[in-house]
Amino acid sequence: MRSMRTILKAGLGLALSVSVTFLAYAEEGVPATTRSTATGVFTQKQAERGAEVYRQSCSDGCHLSSLLGEGKAKPLVGDTFREHWHGKTLAELYGHVSVKMPQDLPGTLSDEEYLSAVVYLLSKNGSPSGETPLPGDSETLATIEIAAAPAGE
Repeated sequence: MRSMRTILKAGLGLALSVSVTFLAYAEEGVPATTRSTATGVFTQKQAERGAEVYRQSCSDGCHLSSLLGEGKAKPLVGDTFREHWHGKTLAELYGHVSVKMPQDLPGTLSDEEYLSAVVYLLSKNGSPSGETPLPGDSETLATIEIAAAPAGE
């Protein structure tokens, strides 16, 4: 019985320690990820709009209509994309795309167009669509982690 109490106390102490650490980060303004792109965080309609934005703004340039890239432009689908973005947040991906793309005219698309383009990239990398549209506010995007899609998708 005594060893069971010791185990319970140790487990409770560990749980409390993890909770305090989480709260400390939350208090410092570091958002905790609460969802992942594997859970359907955008709609199919958003992905379709993103395909059109990509076609109009990106496919004729460096990344090509295949999203495989050319020259210095890295592929936007497959292992290269997954390895780079897995574990990062949608806020990070959105920030990168909205500041650096299109390469010849960075920052020239609307917020909604950038969000749609990000959704399109997610869909082309195997992230499933869902029932609820992805909101474009930075607070929400910071809470969604980019999940690795299965290889071959």
